[in-house]
Amino acid sequence: MAEQHFQQKLSFLEKAGYSGADAAANFVFMTMILFQTNFYTDVFGLTAGAAAAILLWPRLWDAVVDPIVGVLADRTESRWGKFRPWVLFTAVPWFVVMILAYTTPHGWSMGKMIAYAVITNTLLMSIYSMNNMPYAALGGVMTGDVLERTKLNSYRFIAVNVAQFIVGGFTLPLVAKLARKHAEGATVGLADQQYGWHMTMTIWAVLCLVLFMITFATTKERIKPLQASRVSKEADPAQRSEKLRWRLIGLAVFLLAGLVCWISVSYARDFLLRFTKNEDVVQTVLWVCRLLAVAALLYPLWKSLPNSVQMDFSGLVKNNPWKVMFFMTLCHFCILSFRGGALFNYYHHFADKAALYDWVQQLGLVAPEGAKTSGLMETLGYIVHGSRENLANSNVADVANSIINMLGTGTTIIVILLSPPLAKRFGKKAVAATGFGLACVGSLAFYWLSPTNIWGMVALTVLIAVVYAPTIPLIWAIYADVADYSEWKTGRRFTGMVFATIGFALKSGLALGGASFLWIMAGFFGYDTKLPDAEHAVLGYRVCSGIVVGILFGICALLLIAYPITKKLTIQMADELAERRRATAQA
Repeated sequence: MAEQHFQQKLSFLEKAGYSGADAAANFVFMTMILFQTNFYTDVFGLTAGAAAAILLWPRLWDAVVDPIVGVLADRTESRWGKFRPWVLFTAVPWFVVMILAYTTPHGWSMGKMIAYAVITNTLLMSIYSMNNMPYAALGGVMTGDVLERTKLNSYRFIAVNVAQFIVGGFTLPLVAKLARKHAEGATVGLADQQYGWHMTMTIWAVLCLVLFMITFATTKERIKPLQASRVSKEADPAQRSEKLRWRLIGLAVFLLAGLVCWISVSYARDFLLRFTKNEDVVQTVLWVCRLLAVAALLYPLWKSLPNSVQMDFSGLVKNNPWKVMFFMTLCHFCILSFRGGALFNYYHHFADKAALYDWVQQLGLVAPEGAKTSGLMETLGYIVHGSRENLANSNVADVANSIINMLGTGTTIIVILLSPPLAKRFGKKAVAATGFGLACVGSLAFYWLSPTNIWGMVALTVLIAVVYAPTIPLIWAIYADVADYSEWKTGRRFTGMVFATIGFALKSGLALGGASFLWIMAGFFGYDTKLPDAEHAVLGYRVCSGIVVGILFGICALLLIAYPITKKLTIQMADELAERRRATAQA
């Protein structure tokens, strides 16, 4: 009996087409996780403190945007459905802003550079929300078949890992290649690196635009809410007037919060330094002021929401599976951005460059200085030019880091195919909890590797990919189960709200992960962006890449163990909801 379940199959074309938009999203997402921290400090020219603020603030703002988009997406009505139009109409803005976010202005003051980075990164994160949150919810309404959803998410995350393979494997070599071309034979300088980043991200932006169009054209929404309609307007004129009053108050508080944040960035630091020379105290006071200004938005925002939206939020806070997955997502995506920044520095400053050169040489990817080479690997920037004795300005770390990224991602693409049979046999919860637990062990082992143990780094990367890969589609399938749980318990379905609030946790985790890496490095290891090879900084890269990441993986495993929806309950919910929908359709 437990093996019987409602069936609603999707074609290969629709599953493959659906996967395209998340592949596109990962050209931004993985660049952000792997390279954005070092782009801002090493290429854009910001200090660690300024870069941390820019990584944190736009992503926290983006996290606030997600629930708003969820409310709007759930209430969108069009001939294309609720969620597909969002994928279509954000495609071109995504293309434009993605390029601008990785373009470095020349001749600007530091204040203007910071403002430019804040604005472009905030716009990029906001458009990301307006595209990816409805896209994630789209997977929950394409089919009600729990096994087909798992297959759909497997297709999605195969495409995601192909994109991650491309970003992780080709971005740094392409940037270096285009920078050398721009230098025209001279020593590659900062302006050349900036050009390399601009052109590489332009290539990725074109690919994103094409993939979004494919997803829109090949998908269809099938699951409709059980309730016949939603009340779009308050019945009582007094209630409408009250909502309008709170919206005006919310707008005023929003403008005030923006003013406080602008003043704190532009003027308050110099003012506070008159009273204390302790930079940590000054930054703490500034962030408290910013957070209080944003927190002041919450009450008028809540009071201005329609009653149906308030009911959605109230239903969520009573949903125990949602609570567990909210905090698990916060921790999970903190890992991704934290680990990306840590490992970049691990390979570029902790790993021994001579050992990296020997390893790359075994792969046949080196050439003498000045030698003329050709072929695909040279075109992609994968040939290391120079000798083992002169590696200071070599691209050997870029090439080795990219190859190791590709090995990990390639392994993930293969192993991720095991997700559906593993989930069918053991259940999504059991597979995901085990995967995160084993990833915890593998990550902790990174700390004990020596700088010359390149094969050990490769082996651990592959091992972590093997155990982590099956969890990737299963986590997103679990989110759809959380939406089913709300409908099963309350009769109200708010898929967009579930994915939007999960998106809030996701973006908050990304924000905290990227910023906390720089905070830990600066606070505990005296990190100076101009001295990345200092002994204490190198120790910090080891601790962050191994011990901190391992602890975070362990926390995720414990939260998944506490997740209450079992395999048996998942099938029961799917069958009962399918029966309710059939009864509603017949009525």
